[in-house]
Amino acid sequence: MGMVATTRMSSKGQVVIPEDVRKALRLEVGAQFVVMGDGDTVVLKLISAPAKSELGAMIGRVRSQARRVGAKPSDVRDASDNLAAGDEGCTRHQRGHLGDLLRRNPGPHR
Repeated sequence: MGMVATTRMSSKGQVVIPEDVRKALRLEVGAQFVVMGDGDTVVLKLISAPAKSELGAMIGRVRSQARRVGAKPSDVRDASDNLAAGDEGCTRHQRGHLGDLLRRNPGPHR
């Protein structure tokens, strides 16, 4: 399993990841985690962005699937806008436009 350490939860629900564990896992300030709980077990799973090479491959797969179902870039943009509409703190610039991204980065074709 790797390293084992103990920690406590604060009155605000904050948990400190011990320094030895942070260093061993090379965690940096601002690292984000998925938190899963089951019974008396809590698991933190680091969220990491895909490598640029993986992103290109994903864009290629999305473009291919979009073509198969006849989706237009405006359909993708509208879906992206609808998903982000619930996040009032998220600007149009911050969330970007997947449709525009797909047009600019064609990725691998199959």
